[in-house]
Amino acid sequence: MPVSKADSRRVLAWSLMAAGAILLLAFGLLFYLGLLGAAMSYSDAPETAAQVNARAVESSRQFYFIWGVGLVALALIGAGIWTLLHRRRIGLCADCGYDRTGLAAGAVCPVCGASPALGP
Repeated sequence: MPVSKADSRRVLAWSLMAAGAILLLAFGLLFYLGLLGAAMSYSDAPETAAQVNARAVESSRQFYFIWGVGLVALALIGAGIWTLLHRRRIGLCADCGYDRTGLAAGAVCPVCGASPALGP
């Protein structure tokens, strides 16, 4: 059975959101491990200025990497949601992509029979 353009777009949207959710879980794990590692790295021994500076540089690198992963995850989820909602916003049928201009607000799609309320 051939895959329609609407189905491939829906698969793309859900794939983007799934990838974003996986990255968001990775963000949470990295954030937790980063906080845990920072808490466990302190000792009672006195540190030199070079050691303090090296630790500060390393923690800032971790900070930017972890928050970068989180921002990419949110961008992927947002792109997936935008892809799902874009058709309805521009007046197309959510299932087949038929231009619904000129149809009554509650009318079913003449091509696929989908109700406008049942779109993604």
